[in-house]
Amino acid sequence: MSNTQMQGGFGGFRLAVRLSDGERLGAKVLRLSSHPDAKLNRKAWLKMRGQKKSPTGFSAWDQVRSELGLARKVKSPLLPEALVKDEGKHKLYMFSKLCEGDLIDLHSAYGKVGADPEHRFELTMSMLCQVGEALRAAHAEGIVHRDTKLENILWTAKGKLLLADFGLAMGLGADGKVSGFSGTAGYIGEEAFGDEGYDARFDMFGLGATVVAFLFGETPFGDAGDRSHQL
Repeated sequence: MSNTQMQGGFGGFRLAVRLSDGERLGAKVLRLSSHPDAKLNRKAWLKMRGQKKSPTGFSAWDQVRSELGLARKVKSPLLPEALVKDEGKHKLYMFSKLCEGDLIDLHSAYGKVGADPEHRFELTMSMLCQVGEALRAAHAEGIVHRDTKLENILWTAKGKLLLADFGLAMGLGADGKVSGFSGTAGYIGEEAFGDEGYDARFDMFGLGATVVAFLFGETPFGDAGDRSHQL
């Protein structure tokens, strides 16, 4: 694992090489003690997750483990495929496919998609097919991603798109729904603001909004914030 590091919320990102086949991987070293807010705000977390009870001593570390657990249930080559080496309570190494960036970076790398209609169509159809298949795989396991957007769709040097970040994902309840506000402004439907819950179709709205943002530089019903203004 190299010493080249980019800093993130829980720790640093490094470049790693798998000795068995020489494949380059992205590595993230997660250190709970380094996180600026080791104990998450419980009320905010409960609202986000749509739950009524908070586990005793719930922390940011528990959120990481929960995210990894949900993501690893989904059997699809269109996810980053995290491999984890657990070092106990204080450190965890997470290895995944090395990505070049997200959809905003892809847009910048290949120029304005609107400049070439054929190129725009090919990129858009590729995105729809790959991300749609990744979401189908998640839904088949009863998991709703809840945060489909430009920044959470990564691309590799081989042109494959990967659906990342299961930090807001939830499993469907007995009624086939999840509840609680979730997602990023501009990518979420109005059902997220209600009390009746919603099903996997929530992700389809997010995918549609992502396509619009990729093509036109903004989401259908307003600015999504984050980095979409760079398009």
